Amino acid sequence: MNESGGYRIRLNGFWTAAALPDGRTRYTRRFGRPRTLGADESVWLTARTVPGPVTVAVNGQTIGKTHTPRPFAFEILSPLEPRNEVTIEIRGEDVSDVALEIRRLSFEPVRPSDYDFAHDLTRNNMAEFVTRHWGGWDSAIFRKNFEQTENYLVYCCSDPAGFVRLAVDGAQLVLDDLQIVPEFQNQGIGTWVLRQIQSIAIQRNLRSVRLRCFHDNPAYNLYRRVGFHVVIAGETADWLELPIVLPKEASCDSAT
Repeated sequence: MNESGGYRIRLNGFWTAAALPDGRTRYTRRFGRPRTLGADESVWLTARTVPGPVTVAVNGQTIGKTHTPRPFAFEILSPLEPRNEVTIEIRGEDVSDVALEIRRLSFEPVRPSDYDFAHDLTRNNMAEFVTRHWGGWDSAIFRKNFEQTENYLVYCCSDPAGFVRLAVDGAQLVLDDLQIVPEFQNQGIGTWVLRQIQSIAIQRNLRSVRLRCFHDNPAYNLYRRVGFHVVIAGETADWLELPIVLPKEASCDSAT
């Protein structure tokens, strides 16, 4: 068991290295398919020590990139075979402590008893930014906003790992809050949550996901990395938007 709430299979040893023309090195390793997964389980490739930007692929398909030296956690979305190959391309030293993690993540509506958790997590994560830019944290404002939105908790197994507030505004799904518990940050969970939010937008036939983020909030980089772009620039915060391609539109595009 690991801190992400799942099982961890370390991929030590048996890596081969090949120099690339651009000065990077490609590290390659084969691995077997993990045990049969439950309906709500998924397989992630993770590394805790990464000395530089990396590109990671499984069976020839890129599953993720980092642009700065930071730990990574990428979900393997395509089905795994009995034997598989992972490649990690990096400039300089290789990564260490690479592992497969089997995680059980879920996205569930907030219960009345969850209010204190949602409030305290949001305050602990955001009070610094709210105080710096808007003068201070106000629990009454949080309560008012909470009562006007759809609210969800994110779980890793039975452990609450995050909190989300959503609202529909015309053809847009507004992400009013995405908060991840500090112990679960930098583990790919925020990216996973954003995929669930995109799925909700598709199910409701909405055209985009929109949010507002302070410039100095580290989450800003996450939103830009997954495809959000600035639609309204502000002095301290921007409105960002992620267009949603609905299934019918995708079918029409592929036919033309």
